[in-house]
Amino acid sequence: MFYHLGRIATRFRWLIVGLWMVAIAISLPFAPQASQVLHSGGFVSPDADSERALNLLVQKVHLNLTIVQVIFTSENTSAGNVGSADSPQFIQESQQALARVRNWSEVSGVVSFTDNPRQISLDRHAAYVNILFKPDPDSASKLLPQLESRLQPVPNLKTTIGGGPVFYEDIQAVSERDLRRAEFLAIPFAIIALLLVFRSVVAAILPALVGGGAVAVSLALVFGLGQITTLSIFVLNITTLFGLGLGVDYSLFMVSRFREELAHGRNVEEAVAITVATAGRAVIFSGLTVSIGLAGLIFFRINFLRSVGMAGVMVVLLAVLAAITLLPASLSIIGTRINAFPVRLPRLWRRTSGAATSTLSPSPAAPLANDHHGFWYQLSHVVMRYPLQVFVPVFILLIALGLPFLGVR
Repeated sequence: MFYHLGRIATRFRWLIVGLWMVAIAISLPFAPQASQVLHSGGFVSPDADSERALNLLVQKVHLNLTIVQVIFTSENTSAGNVGSADSPQFIQESQQALARVRNWSEVSGVVSFTDNPRQISLDRHAAYVNILFKPDPDSASKLLPQLESRLQPVPNLKTTIGGGPVFYEDIQAVSERDLRRAEFLAIPFAIIALLLVFRSVVAAILPALVGGGAVAVSLALVFGLGQITTLSIFVLNITTLFGLGLGVDYSLFMVSRFREELAHGRNVEEAVAITVATAGRAVIFSGLTVSIGLAGLIFFRINFLRSVGMAGVMVVLLAVLAAITLLPASLSIIGTRINAFPVRLPRLWRRTSGAATSTLSPSPAAPLANDHHGFWYQLSHVVMRYPLQVFVPVFILLIALGLPFLGVR
């Protein structure tokens, strides 16, 4: 079956690549908008006693849980300035700063430190005001820019804001920043690692492109899924992690096997078919295993875990689909040019690369001269020859590394 799948990928290579290009082109406008439909929080099950108690307080007592603290700190405590929070000037300037907030339609109330002395610091030079928002904390976090614009600047008080909505806004900002950083750093480092393995520019770039394409389509699907269900903001990080990691990993297996088949004298069509029948089969079963494991998270009632499960299954299956359709079709188009633009590496790396790089000759028909030499080949034989002697120290090391987690609370 897998062999015939490889034949199909070769026969309809331009159609398959064209369909993937269309899918990626359609995804590109929506992928950057994925964060707009994601939500912060979601770490507590709705069945938890604490969550039920909070819901009762909201429903029966009309407790407002969406609170933003505006903290006022006197900039200069010397004589003649604002001084302590009890001083008339401190109170006057804080009220002046909140003038445009009190009559805001999104605010249900304002509790000042003049109404509750416990909101004043022990040194009397800082105090906070609770602003009660009508929307839920996740929605209120989107109103923070408007809140900051409504706070009037005052000459002698430093104004900062905090609270649940600010925390959620920071989580979203950090997730988006980490996503950009991951895309900026992960792809170049992946290409460098692939260059060290394949010693060919074309062979190194192809897996990175497949992984990047899987991430783009996955983020677009996250945007669509976020329209119909609640997803955690951490889905962004999970999608990038799995999409790039598995996309590159699976593609590495496929490209390596393809180059081996070319080096054994196979034609391009036969090499692609055998690649899908061997490495492709391993990729499919690996992806299905990972997906089944992640699918278990979908049945949790904690939104964070459920979101990770849904996004994880989706991006893993997309990475597998790209590896067994887009990649074989691309390999059949590139053919023997997969070894184009060879990269010369230091002699030490060539010696330790062994059989892993023995197929990297610019000539696809070159014999596998170093199959039985090199560090990795010899290491594998040592492990197979002395399995118990290798297993015991490695097992002890893993247990030692895991011991600190026994004290985690």
